[in-house]
Amino acid sequence: MSFAVEVPGEAAPLSPQELGRILDIATSTRDHNQRQSATQQLSTWETKPGYFPALQAVFLDKSLPSHMRHAAIIQLKNGIDKYWRSTAKNAISPAEKESIRSRLFQGTVDEEHRPFAVQNALTTAKIVRTDYLKDWPNALQSLIYVVRDTAPNLARLSGALLLLLRVVKELSTARIKRHQEYLQAASPEIVELLTGLYTNNVAYWVHYLTQGEGVEDNANYAMQNSLASLKLLRRLVVAGYEHPHLNPGVQQVWQVSQMQFGQFMDYINLDSPVPAPYQDVIGKHLLQFTKLHCSMAETHPGSFALLPDTIPLVRSYWGLITNFADVFEKSGGIKHAAAAGTDAKPKMEGPLLERLALKGLLLLRTCVDIADRGIPTIRYRNNPEVVEQHNQSRSAIQQQLLTHEFVLDMVRVIITKLFIFRQSDLQAWEEDPEEWEADESRDSAWEWAVRPCSERLFLDLLFSHKDVLKQPLLEYFAQVANPQSELGSNIVKKEAVYAAMSCAAASIYEDYDFDALLRTTLLNDLQLQDPLVKLLRRRIAILLASWITVRLHQANKAIVYEIFRYLTDPNDPLNDEVVCLAAARNLRTVVDEFEFVTEAFQPFAADTLSNLINLLKVAALDDTKEALLVTIAATVARMDTTVAPLGDALMTVLPQLWDSQDREVYVVKVPILGIITALVNAMRTESQRYHPIILPLLKQALEDPDSPLYLHLVEEAVELWYAVLYQSSSPLSAELTALAPLALGPAEYDSHVAQECLRIIKAYILLAPQEMLSDAMRRSTLDVLTKGLYVKEVSHSKEASYCIETMIRTADTLGGAQGISVVIRDLVDLGFMQKMLHDLIQDWKASKVVGPNRPVQELTSLVEDQYFAILARLCLARPELFIQLLTSFEYSLDEIWACLIMKWFEHFDYMADERKKLSCLALTRLAALPEPVQTKVLSTLMDFMTMWISVIKQLQLETDGVQQQPADNLIWYDAGVSGDDTAVDALEKETAASDPVHTAHMYTFMQDTFRNLVQRVGEQNFQEHWLVNVDKEVVNEFRALDQTRS
Repeated sequence: MSFAVEVPGEAAPLSPQELGRILDIATSTRDHNQRQSATQQLSTWETKPGYFPALQAVFLDKSLPSHMRHAAIIQLKNGIDKYWRSTAKNAISPAEKESIRSRLFQGTVDEEHRPFAVQNALTTAKIVRTDYLKDWPNALQSLIYVVRDTAPNLARLSGALLLLLRVVKELSTARIKRHQEYLQAASPEIVELLTGLYTNNVAYWVHYLTQGEGVEDNANYAMQNSLASLKLLRRLVVAGYEHPHLNPGVQQVWQVSQMQFGQFMDYINLDSPVPAPYQDVIGKHLLQFTKLHCSMAETHPGSFALLPDTIPLVRSYWGLITNFADVFEKSGGIKHAAAAGTDAKPKMEGPLLERLALKGLLLLRTCVDIADRGIPTIRYRNNPEVVEQHNQSRSAIQQQLLTHEFVLDMVRVIITKLFIFRQSDLQAWEEDPEEWEADESRDSAWEWAVRPCSERLFLDLLFSHKDVLKQPLLEYFAQVANPQSELGSNIVKKEAVYAAMSCAAASIYEDYDFDALLRTTLLNDLQLQDPLVKLLRRRIAILLASWITVRLHQANKAIVYEIFRYLTDPNDPLNDEVVCLAAARNLRTVVDEFEFVTEAFQPFAADTLSNLINLLKVAALDDTKEALLVTIAATVARMDTTVAPLGDALMTVLPQLWDSQDREVYVVKVPILGIITALVNAMRTESQRYHPIILPLLKQALEDPDSPLYLHLVEEAVELWYAVLYQSSSPLSAELTALAPLALGPAEYDSHVAQECLRIIKAYILLAPQEMLSDAMRRSTLDVLTKGLYVKEVSHSKEASYCIETMIRTADTLGGAQGISVVIRDLVDLGFMQKMLHDLIQDWKASKVVGPNRPVQELTSLVEDQYFAILARLCLARPELFIQLLTSFEYSLDEIWACLIMKWFEHFDYMADERKKLSCLALTRLAALPEPVQTKVLSTLMDFMTMWISVIKQLQLETDGVQQQPADNLIWYDAGVSGDDTAVDALEKETAASDPVHTAHMYTFMQDTFRNLVQRVGEQNFQEHWLVNVDKEVVNEFRALDQTRS
């Protein structure tokens, strides 16, 4: 083994010979260690000067082995992404960039090996997009020169066009305005050049194919070059112009595309003398024409109809579709094929005529959309001329294309021919049922398959031409109920009618009696024993899901539920995998329906859910598993408590499915958590027996916040976690309690997950108070909760405050003064107490400053409200510790009283009733303290008496404003716990009911404290030195409080 390869990468100096040797080892050796060391060396050299120019030199040296050259261009292309931009770390130097740019073009133009030329072209495109504005402004002009210069040499022209194509593709996808303007500025010159090249090359190979004159190799290059030119033109005429219909060059390309479309179609007929390989390339030209037409309609709807002969063009597409519809039943269908190369898109393979017909359907969909929705004109609202052109384009499509006769003809062909289930479809169904069903169910199926695209076009026409189509459709659908008619007796044609009926549900439900069809025809169809009845069964599942959401009599919904139980049963020999999966997929729509009848579903629920579980056990595709899991989750939620008998079956198969997935596969795990959540909520406390299964799943999903698993599953996981807690009884198991720390991290942030985690923390505080107040959890929990006070979301801040208040109350209940002291010490150590006092005092001082230099008051009323609630809890629980706490900082008691207590009094006007009484109770507790607090209370006696008067009067009022005797409308005499309450609900109600706010009578509490204060001071001393300082009106109102109780 070579020592130079084994040592660390830094030890090997960079040289052309060494680089070539390392590239050779990295790509050709079978020794893993050598290959790994070589890769490490290349990675080290990436930051060394001269590395990337050296890679380019290796690539351009055609004497070297091909595997070394290929590795060099791949390394160079990847390095462009990482190091080309000047802002990148270890960026390539300007001198090296200039050296690389100077030799980029030759790497494609002079390269005979096509894959190498493509990689170099991709590298060039990346560099042009990055540099053209500043470092390479003449990039496109240089490319134009190269194309002109190589035009006489068809082989070199092929490389030049490839280079230009990749650059134009890169620039045409840019969304930045200056990128678009750069391409638009160069487009007219490029389009003129390419139009000439395209015309000349087409003329050459057409002459060769029709007259047999010319050189075969040159004809091949000419076809290659005309195809590349056409690819460039279709992109440039769309991306290179703001208003394409106004440009003569675009008009010329548009007319050429229409003229040659028909000409090229003649070359691919069955009786065409053109050899098959050439027909394939001609077919690619035709597909480029269709892409040009579709892209223009989608990107420039305002210009589309104003281009020459556009309406006849679209009608000719319909003619092509009609011709294809006549042979649709015999067509083999379009399939996806794996792309060649990592940068290529998946290819579509299938009969050319079918692919062209699909493009025609897509073009018609765009036309219907333009006519129906119009063209967005806000962009040109200050240009009336452009707005008028857009209106003309829309009117042309509405009046000249989408006439009533044309619309009716389209619908007739679609329903009678393009909705027909073909033999090729049935063959694909039987070859791989699960894959076929998944493909048919994808929302994007219309983009690559004729029948789904026809359905979308039919829906578009129904939406925009409902009045024209309604009556013909009703007459057509009426035939299906007659078993003697062709539509009523032919399964394949009936399936097509049901497909149309599914699409038309929202348009005809007011005029069509679907309930009658359900009770007679559909039920009879399900009893047929023909092998093709599986087509009807699948379609009936889709049909029922379409109609149940728009109109179906409540009395008939039980029939629908029974049908779905029947169709999801894999034991029926006529219910093959596709039928069962389609029924299962559409069952979700049925159970999610707004007027779902739970009682009618109950007799079939258990069997249906068992069928779904059995289907889940044998499903192989992730898409199928996800669909089944989503349906199961919806079904479980609808079954509610009746799902309990099936809980064991579900909790057996779901963990197995979870474990069978790779850790990085989330598409199945997300709905698994959703099902378990629905199951836990449905089974309530009985679900606790599944904790040994559920808790490990939760731990796996939440234990590593930096993992992709966490990012994908966190929302569903916290919802499940809360459901588990909500349905648990106290005391909690050690395993469930051990998960509590995982809720702290996300709870700090302002998000839905954070709010769910706060609810989880609150549940833990209620269900496991001793564990949450333990040394292991208390401080970290308080840290998260205090940070949650500052979140802008009101509910989040209030929830955090509630949790802190509950912890203070619980600490007092469990530990008395020592418990409160521990909580206070944690709040001080966390810096929260200091910040709270600083915020309140500074805000008070700022409020007393007037004039232009008044400081900004940054404390929000929301946070201020939470501050006083927490202070009130501490003061109400242990007022002596509260005063010790306040005076332990840099503030004196005088400053505390002058600022904090006075601000507290001031804030009463902004408090809700319960918070107001809480603060009143807390401040009243201060009146029971000895000196020096006693004197402070007496010095602000009028503020105290005003507070008591205001709060007590408020509490003496019912909601209708009528006084009652005795008075305190916040006193609760019953916790309100019911038999349906969970443990969390019950504890929350009991905690609220035991709150002094709901147990202490405000007037009695105040009166006892006040009398005690007067007794300590002395009646005469109190009257002469303290009460005399209070306004007489306040004194009289205070004395009147006692009279209201007599």
